[in-house]
Amino acid sequence: MKLKVIFEPNSVELEVKEEEKIEELLKTILVKFNLTNKNPNDFILRMYDSNKILTNQNYSSLLPLNELNVVKLTFTQKIEAKIMSEQLRNKEDSLQIKKTVFILQKSLMEFEFVEEFIENGGVAGLITVIFAAEGNTLAYALTAILNLWEHDVGWDDLSIEFIDFLIKVVVEQNLVNICRPATGIISKILIHMNKIQHLINKFNFEMIDSIIKRKKDFWKTLVERLKLTDYQLQSNSLQLIIVILRNCGAAYKGDVLRNLEQFEIRPILLKLIHSKPSEELGIQLIGFQSLYKQDMHLQKKKSILKLATKGELEFVQLLKLSKVTIKDDGFKYRLLGFSTENPRKDFVRVGVLGLETILEFAKKNEDLFFQMIHEQQTKEFEKRCPFGIASVEIVEILCDCWEISVGYATATNFEPLLFAFHKVFLILLKCYFKLWKEMELWNCTNDLVRVSLLIRSQFKYSVRLTPIFDENFLLIFEKHMLDFQLAQLKNRQSIENELEDDLYQKIHVRNLREKFYKENYEFVKKQRIDCLLKGNFFLLEKNNIEQQLQQKFKFGVGSGLKTPVNNYRFFKLSNNLKNLHYGDFPNDTFQPILEDLTEKFDISMISEIQFGSNVKRPSTSKPLKNNDKSLKENNYQFQLLQTTNQIPIILSSFQCKSEEELSEWVDGFNFLLEKSVTTRHTVQYIQDLTDIAVRLSLLDLTGEGTELPNLTLEVPELPANLEFKLTEESGFLWDSSHNLNTSISETVVASVDINNFSGGTEGFLKNLQNSKEHVASSNTVNNNLILSEDLKNEFLILDGVFEGELKTFLKE
Repeated sequence: MKLKVIFEPNSVELEVKEEEKIEELLKTILVKFNLTNKNPNDFILRMYDSNKILTNQNYSSLLPLNELNVVKLTFTQKIEAKIMSEQLRNKEDSLQIKKTVFILQKSLMEFEFVEEFIENGGVAGLITVIFAAEGNTLAYALTAILNLWEHDVGWDDLSIEFIDFLIKVVVEQNLVNICRPATGIISKILIHMNKIQHLINKFNFEMIDSIIKRKKDFWKTLVERLKLTDYQLQSNSLQLIIVILRNCGAAYKGDVLRNLEQFEIRPILLKLIHSKPSEELGIQLIGFQSLYKQDMHLQKKKSILKLATKGELEFVQLLKLSKVTIKDDGFKYRLLGFSTENPRKDFVRVGVLGLETILEFAKKNEDLFFQMIHEQQTKEFEKRCPFGIASVEIVEILCDCWEISVGYATATNFEPLLFAFHKVFLILLKCYFKLWKEMELWNCTNDLVRVSLLIRSQFKYSVRLTPIFDENFLLIFEKHMLDFQLAQLKNRQSIENELEDDLYQKIHVRNLREKFYKENYEFVKKQRIDCLLKGNFFLLEKNNIEQQLQQKFKFGVGSGLKTPVNNYRFFKLSNNLKNLHYGDFPNDTFQPILEDLTEKFDISMISEIQFGSNVKRPSTSKPLKNNDKSLKENNYQFQLLQTTNQIPIILSSFQCKSEEELSEWVDGFNFLLEKSVTTRHTVQYIQDLTDIAVRLSLLDLTGEGTELPNLTLEVPELPANLEFKLTEESGFLWDSSHNLNTSISETVVASVDINNFSGGTEGFLKNLQNSKEHVASSNTVNNNLILSEDLKNEFLILDGVFEGELKTFLKE
């Protein structure tokens, strides 16, 4: 095996035996470099390109036989960490500091190096360098500390001054290689601010919010960067926005979204959706979509009845914009189509969200609003289309169809119409008025329900026909929504009614569903993470097995070693949910324990989950895209990726056996990383569990308070012989050879279902009384009843059940 070893600035070439140990190889190399006075234990070998450390276990697989392999000789991580920590404190040598922080970018990816680096005070030195650095040195230093904090350690030296500096960098710096890591660091701090006790005690979002308010262009800068062509900066900026929304708390979330709306974030996000984004950016867009729904849910739940002043000014504005003439009857708000003169009551279902939506429509569409109101004034009061009631109903329909009413979003695909909420509201309002006119409806409960159901049906139908990635999606949606034949719409809605019970649309049932959905979401989250904790075997990739076969051939033929080929890799999540352990095995017939798994990586290193295989490694700022061919070859394969400096690194690949297994593991990682659910199987699972819970609750099949009788089944004796039959006329057993002198308590003479007699036993005796003449014609022997032949199929005398009653009757 040929080897070229570089120990800057020198290099040597040598031949290495395949079975030679690393320890012996290091001694040989030190001799070549005239470093015999050095301890071999202070050095390690790394691959020159990938920087991987060579060990006795991996070097034969990393170094091809027939090629010149280039490696570099370096100090151990412990020694390097100590040297670099000292170099960072030498402020006078700027060139050395620049070189050091450049090397630190890669070195701080290794946890063993990080531990020594922290112990030697390297974090404080690195932060000091960041405060004073600029240009590439600043970019390298920021990337280095971002890689360090990926390990969730080294937070002791974080200060509010450093956070202030980072936010200043984000706002003022234009260089992409500086803004990108700075944005990532702020995201990392916010994520861990509520997890790590040291940070919990030291920081809160109120402190960070005060810094953001001082940097007036912070929100504008973040939104503007979503327009840039640099994919990674786009992704980091959107990720920071999402992290802030998730960690700022309910008290600040509304203000954050209002700031973003001020700079028109929704149109920008729509453009990103229409550009067919990469999977990573797509997941972030869906994440923002979910957070947007959650905020709308909170606004919908916020009642204007409980807010003393909320609504008064808005209702006055509506009246002013409508320009209605108030007559002597005192009607004001009824002229706007509300049910009473207290319009607050109509907003119980839609809260502040409904009020703000209607007011924004009136402000932005003054002429249309005026026209809608005044056209109705010319009609009889009962035939007017009620603008207020219609608007509230439309907001409710949109909230139901987009899961805003529930508050927990399960959508795994883009919903661009959601980002055009107010425009969609306008289109549905036009549809409502059009239907009202064509159907010649009256302002009564039944007609209001009818038009509402038709609008709901037409909305769902139009959404299905609207393409997601078409820039003209809104025009297409409007065409489908307003261009309809009433007869077809009614027919389609009637079919949907047969499939969907109206009971599920009632407010109490929707609230019940919301409650169960949250419970089942947490249940499935725990179940998915439990799958990772339990662990599982996955088939190794084909190229991995081929490498093993090559190694087996190399060593097995020459030395007689017979090593089994490892076909399976076992993955298991650590109990603290921070590390994924794995190991390779020849078969999957046993359950490995954690100590058997020799490899691991930190969960926080995962930046993306990609379906399929064959990851592209772009050299420029281009988005990652799935390989269609690989997806066809294996629909149940996914990879965990770590993105560093725009280069995706495969942490591990998984070849699942089924869609269920794929869903369990992919969404298990999603839950761990606090990302949105991405597989349809998990979404459907949560919905199915919720449906079952709702139905059981509506049926009230709890079994509570139900007492089951403790009955002992009495088994009759077997018949003495086989001479009995089932009569066709009555279906009763009859013993044709029966001895008529047998005691009642011993034998069945004839049988009939006593339940056929109304009144039970009394009914039976009454029937027997009516047939007294037949009994009289019968014979009695020792107080036993003998029925005449014509009555054998009519009465029951079984094991003396009615013996007392019959004897009393016969005595009469």
